[in-house]
Amino acid sequence: MRKWKIKYALLEYLVYWEGRVTGARLGQLLGRTREHVQREILAPYRREFGDRLELLAASIDPDTDRPRVQPEFAPVAPGALIDIVRGEARFAEAVGESPRFGIPVEDVAAMGFREPNARYFRTLYRACVQRRAVPIEYVSKRRTAAVWFSPHTLVRDFARAHFRGYASWSDHQPGFYIDLVPSRISRVIGDSDRSRFVSCDADKDWNERLTLTFNLNPNLPENIREILRLEHHEGRSRQEFGRLAVRDVRLALCRYVERALRYRFFGDSIQEIWIPNRFDSY
Repeated sequence: MRKWKIKYALLEYLVYWEGRVTGARLGQLLGRTREHVQREILAPYRREFGDRLELLAASIDPDTDRPRVQPEFAPVAPGALIDIVRGEARFAEAVGESPRFGIPVEDVAAMGFREPNARYFRTLYRACVQRRAVPIEYVSKRRTAAVWFSPHTLVRDFARAHFRGYASWSDHQPGFYIDLVPSRISRVIGDSDRSRFVSCDADKDWNERLTLTFNLNPNLPENIREILRLEHHEGRSRQEFGRLAVRDVRLALCRYVERALRYRFFGDSIQEIWIPNRFDSY
């Protein structure tokens, strides 16, 4: 990403999410003087986008219940915002400083789970970046064995992270694609090898996408149904609410989506919420 886009994204973040911006505040974020920010960021932005900053800072349009304009560079989705704020906080924590922007965010989902071994996680992360296969000893549900693993994607499933990639247990038999959990690695056996890397091109379950459909449990209490209607289908009538479609889901991730949506605690009791149907082709 070009540097000016990052600067514009920070500018829009301050206006759209925090509701205000000054040259001094933006200069503090970027390590520049107020004069530099006014000359090199604020003025060029206004020349290109006119009064967009003022519109971004305005309240929600009462006629449409939506923002009058959307940011051009800053994140709009709350989930993306939370990821960015958490990332800034983690970088600041690593260097012993306070975050430059954002609010406190607590990640309850990760509490009580052991962090993966940092060395093993870094080995897999580097192998994914550099497109290399890594020889490891891995503890699966069935056995402990040596495997060459070619990671192509990092997947975050609530508290647990895993790498999707190609695993080969033998030079004489074909391997297959698996979800490898870094905390189950017992040791790294040797050096990574670029020539043994297998990409995601043949990962059928990764490349195929589906629409998952769910039916709302008809036996749920009415107060819980009303809460779920607001969370999932704001504005829809009670008669329309009862079916949920999650589009563009990779086949390899379907079970994780189903697991996340199917059950939920309300108070001290657990309820079955969304009952999955069979896959619909996307």
